[in-house]
Amino acid sequence: MKPVVKACIGRTAFTLEEEAYNILKEYLDSLEKHFSQNPSGKEIMEEIEVRLAELLSEKCSSSGVVSVQMAREACDTLGSVKDIDEEPKSSGDNGKKARKLFRNPDDKILGGVCSGLAAYFDKDTILFRIIAIGIFLLFALTAARAAFWVPVAAYLALWLAIPEARTVGQRYQMRGEKNTVESIMYNAGKGAREIGNSARQFNKEHPDLLRTVARSVSAIVGILLILISFTALIALALSAAGASLALPVSLATLFSSLAGPGNVTLCIIAIMATLGIPFICILYSGILMTFNLKSPKWKPGLLLFLAWIAGLGILGYLGASSAIYFDSGERLYSDMDLGSGSRDLRIVMENSDADYDYIYLDADEDCYKLVMTDGDKVYLYPTIRLCRDQEAEGIEVRETSVRFTEKNMLPDFCTYSDGVLSIAPTVLDKDSRIREIGREAIIRIPASTQVQVEPPRYHDFSTEQCHTNIRALKDGKCPRLF
Repeated sequence: MKPVVKACIGRTAFTLEEEAYNILKEYLDSLEKHFSQNPSGKEIMEEIEVRLAELLSEKCSSSGVVSVQMAREACDTLGSVKDIDEEPKSSGDNGKKARKLFRNPDDKILGGVCSGLAAYFDKDTILFRIIAIGIFLLFALTAARAAFWVPVAAYLALWLAIPEARTVGQRYQMRGEKNTVESIMYNAGKGAREIGNSARQFNKEHPDLLRTVARSVSAIVGILLILISFTALIALALSAAGASLALPVSLATLFSSLAGPGNVTLCIIAIMATLGIPFICILYSGILMTFNLKSPKWKPGLLLFLAWIAGLGILGYLGASSAIYFDSGERLYSDMDLGSGSRDLRIVMENSDADYDYIYLDADEDCYKLVMTDGDKVYLYPTIRLCRDQEAEGIEVRETSVRFTEKNMLPDFCTYSDGVLSIAPTVLDKDSRIREIGREAIIRIPASTQVQVEPPRYHDFSTEQCHTNIRALKDGKCPRLF
């Protein structure tokens, strides 16, 4: 068993092997003796202890005990008095700091991108956070609000592209500094020259003033982010609820018709994730900034980003598959000759006498369109178009539709018997997908032939009528939907 010693270095408690403790004590004593005559000697020694503590914390993170080898490696990294005497005027490439871009894990709200950029450009982190928030608000509140996701995607791309400063050396390289005694001495001397005695005195008397100001600004920005994101999430929730109430078609039927009955739940989750996660990220950032919290080690920001990417991917897949499905349609025609014996024609719209929740009827002298809904069911009737022809000797009906499945089958929604033309609707519900669109019954008749649609959806093709109880279309006159 090796004896150990507990000691505090740079305000951090360590457990050290006894020989390691003697090595570090001898090292610090030699440096303190060297800087005893330096006006900034106290500040230099404080900074050396802090950096030594960082190195030791990094090296003994797994075992918890500082060994002899760890102590010697930390001392070699910082350098000794001999190193300072050999290169007393080195300041790092003639004063130019060679920085490398890293994400800053010690000053992050989400990924540390803004604080990493601030360190790289030697600016205050608050400045970059305000710029980032301003860019997001510019997209969210102006004419470009439809592309509010662009700055969010840009931030997430930087998060993935910029590595995190994981080691002590990388954290100092991020600021263009070397983690050596020589660098510490140079920076302390430079600080003394730039700040001056009066500024140094003020900093000693008010050490937390700048930190308090920065903390206040961060809290104000955080509260603003919370309000914006909370308002946006409420607006999204109300929009979803309003859409489900205002639309004549249930969302389940709508998504099933477009994406297929097996993809309804997946489609809804993907839409919610794509629209809501950016605002959840903003809310999370606002909470961290307002209450000065550190992001937990399980990286919720990264998990939210992956969920957002997954939502986008699912929407892209469903959209592409639906586009391929609807692009594969083929228009088919079927002709019927009703003969020349009849002078008039009655049309029956099958199931049109059923109860309904919503109805849309738009008709004039040449056209008749009808859509009805009953719960989750939607009755889409083919459009009836009349073509009056002076030279026509009889009544001819042409059925036409665009089929996405069973393309070899001709349209068959019209049947004729004893002067009555029956037209069947396409019925959509939450368990079905659109299999054909653009259904029309084109009826060519002599000029003297009378045509009428039987009650309860009566129309005699002599006047114009437009009727609906769909709130979104109820504006005095129905717009043309088809």
